Amino acid sequence: MTMLFSAQTKGFYSRAVHGDQIPGDAVELDDATYAELLENQREGFTIEGDTNGQPIAAPQAPRDISELKDDTKAFFKSNAEATIWKLAGDPSESERQSWPEKKPAALAFLKDGTPLDRMLFVRDFAKGRTEAQIAERVMLRARLYKALKAAADVIADASSNALEAAEDHAAVDAIRANFEAAVAARTAQFQAVQQAALTGDRAPLEAAEAEISGGGA
Repeated sequence: MTMLFSAQTKGFYSRAVHGDQIPGDAVELDDATYAELLENQREGFTIEGDTNGQPIAAPQAPRDISELKDDTKAFFKSNAEATIWKLAGDPSESERQSWPEKKPAALAFLKDGTPLDRMLFVRDFAKGRTEAQIAERVMLRARLYKALKAAADVIADASSNALEAAEDHAAVDAIRANFEAAVAARTAQFQAVQQAALTGDRAPLEAAEAEISGGGA
């Protein structure tokens, strides 16, 4: 997933998450640069833009703990959302906007055979899929998205709650590290779940749904 940086806002952006809300001065980052900048942030640096708008790491004064907590909570939410879209294939803004129409259309086909709109599902038809295959695929992806979003929300909420008891920067850093480890574990799990589901094995998805509905993070 391509990430961008805006010197104007000093923030990172993803086209999948932020769509047309990305500032005009944003520059694209390769994976290695983005990873290095995130590590710089964890080490206490602030990311700013140089004279050409490119991101650089600069030392920052110790931040107020309440401000750090607020920013970390925002990070939890944006990171969880980015993970969801990454596993969904990092769809374009237009593709994401069409999803609310696709599920009702798939349901209508499966319920009473209402033909699918060939323009709405143009890519699927172009790949030679039948209406039945398209409808089943849409409903499966809806289940995957719902389960992954629930899992991501559980992790983000638990991490945000843990922040309330944090008394210093080290405690916040530890909670953030735990959050990132939990997200990485869930990402690996859902990559396997998605691959199995798309090849006909629904058992891993059903197990994940049951775990999440039971409150597992």
